[in-house]
Amino acid sequence: MKSRTLLLIATVAVAGLWTLAPKTAHAQYRNMLFGLGAGSHITIPAGNNLEFYPAVLLGGESQIKLRNDHWWLGIKFHAGIRILKREAARDAAGPMFVIRPSLFLRYVFLTDRFRPFVSFGFAYSQNFYFKDLSEEEEASLLPHNKWISLGATPGIEYVFKRNVSV
Repeated sequence: MKSRTLLLIATVAVAGLWTLAPKTAHAQYRNMLFGLGAGSHITIPAGNNLEFYPAVLLGGESQIKLRNDHWWLGIKFHAGIRILKREAARDAAGPMFVIRPSLFLRYVFLTDRFRPFVSFGFAYSQNFYFKDLSEEEEASLLPHNKWISLGATPGIEYVFKRNVSV
C-alpha cells in the first residue's frame, strides 16, 4: 500500500479508538453507541461514464454523544461488493471488493423512541479486484481505485428498548 493510504487508515483507526474511549455521563441517554448493519451505497456518476450498481455492504459503526442529545460524532467501517454497469468493463474486471471507512457528524431531530436524523461526513473508498489485472488494465477500467467523498445521509432510528434500536 502507498503511504497516503496507510496514513488515512491510521487516522480512521485513531478516530475510532477515540470514540471507544470511556467518557463521563451527563444525561439519561447513553453517551456511546455501537452497531452492526447491512446496507447499500449508491455512487452518482461524475461525468466519466463510470456507473456502478448499488454496492452491497456489511459493517459496523460507533458513535459518541457530543454536548447534548442532538449531536453525535461517529465512525463507520463497511466492506462489500461493487459491480460496474458498463458491460465491457464488468466482463473485464468482474466484481470488486470495496472497503469504506467514514467519519460523520449526526444531528438527531427528536431524541425519544422515534429518532429522525441527518448525518454529514466524509468517506474513503478503496476498490480491490478479484481478478489479477495489470496496472494498465486497472487504469483503463477505473482510473481511480480509491477516493475521498463528502456526503449527507438522512435516516430514522427507532428505539425498542433501552439497548435495542433499528
